[in-house]
Amino acid sequence: MPAYKTPDNLVELLGKVVRSASLTNYYRPRLLGSTGIATLDEFRTIPPTPLSDFRERALRDTLAEPSKVDWIVGADGGQSPTRTAMVENADEGAIRYDVLADAVKEQVSLDASTVCAAVSTPEGRYFASEVATILIAAGAHAHVFTDDGRPRTYERLELLGPDVVVILSPRLEEDRLPATTRLAITFNRERRMTWLPQLDVYHVDGLGFLGHSSDLDTYTLNSDVYYFEQSGDGRLMVTPIYGRVQPALRVLTEDKVEFVAESRVRFVE
Repeated sequence: MPAYKTPDNLVELLGKVVRSASLTNYYRPRLLGSTGIATLDEFRTIPPTPLSDFRERALRDTLAEPSKVDWIVGADGGQSPTRTAMVENADEGAIRYDVLADAVKEQVSLDASTVCAAVSTPEGRYFASEVATILIAAGAHAHVFTDDGRPRTYERLELLGPDVVVILSPRLEEDRLPATTRLAITFNRERRMTWLPQLDVYHVDGLGFLGHSSDLDTYTLNSDVYYFEQSGDGRLMVTPIYGRVQPALRVLTEDKVEFVAESRVRFVE
């Protein structure tokens, strides 16, 4: 089980992120000529990036190393003409895959005997495909269904008999899920299960899988791959520690939290 601990060489890693960011059209003027940091205090002088600005940048302005882009990640809200696409290289993709797979493995094993179903709205089918691909890469079988509100969705689930159901449709009813279901995966506190074991994943589009919870109360943050800070008004700021192709610095989310331990938070409504 991952320790979710901040790396001992955090300053060195953040310095590499700053170096990559200095190569982008977006961050170059914001860094005022800086190409690295020597201390955390120096890093904290970098102006936060509001999430709304972060999502509306031109793609060409976000890339430090365009030649190293391997693929575009499926957005959780579907394709959008106004949101910057999230891109990564193979190493960054492997980290993102491991973050989600490790969280799931805390609840159920992911091997050739594990069957998963990701059920989404039509708009969310690309994100559902991303999640299913990650589960397959971890060793499980995974299928994607689009929920159009008709009974056929439940008929397909009964035929499949999944161990894990990824719920990405508000219409999907817990009481109608197959008896084989051992875990429901949800995102961003949108659903609370009544009787099924649940893994709720804290996901911010454009940044990735930031944390997870089994009780929707206290969330474990992935501090081994993200550097988390808190703004003066309590909002979470995020820097992907290993972001090189499309670096992000101190992205200010809309989520207010209170820290209950180094890598554990509660959301404040």
